[in-house]
Amino acid sequence: MDFETIKQEMAKRGISRKEMSELSGVSQGSLSGFFTGKTKPSKETLAKLSKALEEPDKKPVTFDPRYSPHLLTEAARALGQSPKSVRAWIRNGSCSWGCCIRHSTSSRTTFMVDREEFYRQYGIILEIPGKDVSDEKSRDAV
Repeated sequence: MDFETIKQEMAKRGISRKEMSELSGVSQGSLSGFFTGKTKPSKETLAKLSKALEEPDKKPVTFDPRYSPHLLTEAARALGQSPKSVRAWIRNGSCSWGCCIRHSTSSRTTFMVDREEFYRQYGIILEIPGKDVSDEKSRDAV
């Protein structure tokens, strides 16, 4: 497969350069050079890229869009609790609307809130900070 075909397949499947780098083992810097035309991929590199496209099940894990790490503070405010308390509930598994993910490369943990489940349980709509919720409400009303 030539690089132009690889680019077209990536676009068609919605695979970013970062994801292709993770799938193929080809660095993001090399991919950038190929995309800009500054460098040309070797036959071996083309083979790696082609093979990555042949294995769609290896696409990197993406998060469910219902979950957002930006909603933790909003959830805490809605419940009259501190974010620290809400993180403890999520870590202990005491709520069905949250999850936490421990990063393998650091000691950090990301806490996420499922806004749909939170709404089902409490009847409170959590707004994602910086997002105009009126657009979403009007879309849902149609």
